[in-house]
Parts: sequence; C-alpha cells; structure tokens
Amino acid sequence: MLVSPVQQIELVLRSFKDALSDSFKYGWWVWMIIPAISTIIALASSVWLAAVVAGWFISTVLEWMGLDLGKWAFLFYLIKLLIGLTTGVFFYKNIALIILAPFFAWFSEKADSRWTGKEYPFRFHEFVQDVIRGIVLAIRNTILEILWIVGLWILGLIFPIVSPITGILLLIIQGYFLGMSMVDYALERRRYSVRQRVTYARQHKFGLSMIGLIVFFISAIPIVGWLIAYYLAILAGTRYVILTVDSVKSDG
Repeated sequence: MLVSPVQQIELVLRSFKDALSDSFKYGWWVWMIIPAISTIIALASSVWLAAVVAGWFISTVLEWMGLDLGKWAFLFYLIKLLIGLTTGVFFYKNIALIILAPFFAWFSEKADSRWTGKEYPFRFHEFVQDVIRGIVLAIRNTILEILWIVGLWILGLIFPIVSPITGILLLIIQGYFLGMSMVDYALERRRYSVRQRVTYARQHKFGLSMIGLIVFFISAIPIVGWLIAYYLAILAGTRYVILTVDSVKSDG
C-alpha cells in the first residue's frame, strides 16, 4: 500500500507528537541524557577533526608555494577555525549516529515494544548485529552524502544561478539519509531485507526527509535542541514505521 506525500508528512507530524506525549506518559525523558552527551561529543570531535585536516592541508599548500607560515599565522588560524566550524557542524550528525548506534538499537526496541505490545526478548548477538548495521548504515550514508554534496557544489560553481536550489537540495538529501537511519532499526525488527528497506525508503522519501528536516530544525535551537533532537528522532522514526507498516498490515 502506497502512502501519498501528504499522508507521509501527516504521519511524521503525528509520530513526533506521539514521541513527545508518550515521553511524559512513560517517563522516557530520563534517557534523553545519553543522546545529549553523545551529540556534544560528536560535535566537538568533528569540529576538532575538521580543523586538524584543514590545518594540515593549508600548511602543505603554503609550504608548496614557498610562503612563510609565520607571516600568515593569523590568516592560517582564522581559516582553520572557520573550516573546522563549518565542516564540523555539517558532518557531526554522522559521527553522532555512529556513537549512538547502541543506544538507538536498545531504545527503539523499548519504545516499539511499548507501542505495539510485542515482546522482543534480548538476544546479545541480535543486539550486536543491530549496532553494527547501524554503524555501517551511518558510514554508507556519509559516503553517499559526500558524493551528493560534491556533485551539487560543482553544479553550483558551474551554474551559479542554481546555487540557492542546490543548497535546498543538500538540506533535503541530508534529511532523507538521517530519516533512513532512524527507521532502519524498526524495519530490521520486522525482518525487512536490504532490498525491502531500500524499496520502503524510496516509497517514503517524503516522510524520511521530513523526519530529518524536523530534527535539523530542532537541533538549531541552542542547548534545548541539542538535548532533545536525536532523542526525538529515534522515537519518531520508530513510531513512523509502526504507523506505516504495522497499521497497514492490520488494515489489510
């Protein structure tokens, strides 16, 4: 059963509403601290790593050009800082998804069980498989995002007039990949094969993109957004699968 774009967006909004209300109802807010700390670690480490790489690259270029680094020290550190901040903030979510994989695997299952009434007995090997799959998916999506970003940047440079459009597309694409990561844990519990998950993602591209975009907007809220964004993301992704898979099966 296909779900229209409008229905997908409505279900995403309902998923976030249920995530918020049921967090109070079931006392899940206590677990918010884990993604909050992980997000801060991911942001700090990604900015630091980007700054280190940028510093190495700039210093190598200056040496190759025969320029004295000392004379350009202020500009060097300024550029290094700017690249570190912009690039680090841009990619920190991918590091966060890797760090949070164990929490996502456990918390998604906990919420799923509460919402559906189904029991998912803890099996260590399945938990490890979920964690590894989540990490692999995050790395895969990071590579695909980089390819999309580079391609759209090149397109924007060649045709500057389309730069505003490419910027919007970049945001939507990142949202789509983030949404895909948030629903994958629930799809795995329903024994979806890789092909079935790909098909599901394509059929629900509007819904998955919407999940990611909402998370980005929440993350833009200082402090509060950093604390709750990924906490709500995994809950909303799990709830969305329940509404689009389990509800459709029961209706059928």
